[in-house]
Amino acid sequence: MFNRLDEAPSKTTLPFCSNTKEHANYTLGQVFRLGILEKVLELQTKLADIVVLENVTLEDICFAPLKPGNNKCATETVLQYWQNNLKNLKKTNGDDFMGCIYTTYVDHLLECTLNPLQPLSSVDQLEL
Repeated sequence: MFNRLDEAPSKTTLPFCSNTKEHANYTLGQVFRLGILEKVLELQTKLADIVVLENVTLEDICFAPLKPGNNKCATETVLQYWQNNLKNLKKTNGDDFMGCIYTTYVDHLLECTLNPLQPLSSVDQLEL
C-alpha cells in the first residue's frame, strides 16, 4: 500500500517502439499522468484569469520581474516545462507509419530535469 497518491507508480499505455526510449527505467508517480497535468493546467489558467473587486487581477498583485515591459506573473509550476501550454504538453514525436511514439511530455520533463544544462537532445524534436 502507498502512503500518498504521488508515490503510486504509473504505467503508460502509449505504443512505444522497442529500443527507442531513453528514459525507460524511470517510473513517475500518479501526479505526472497526462490527465492530471491537464486538469492542473486548466485550474491554473482559471485562477490566473480571476477578476475580483474593482477589476483587480493576479497580474496586478503578483511578482512580475520583467515589469513594465512584460506584466506576466512569475509562476512556479511543473507546467513551466511546457510553457503553461496544453498544446506543448500534448506534443509527441513518432513514426506514423509504424504507429510508434518516440518522445512525449514525460521525455521532455525527464530530459529537462536530468540534464538542466544540456540544451540539445533527442527531445528537442518536440520543438517546444
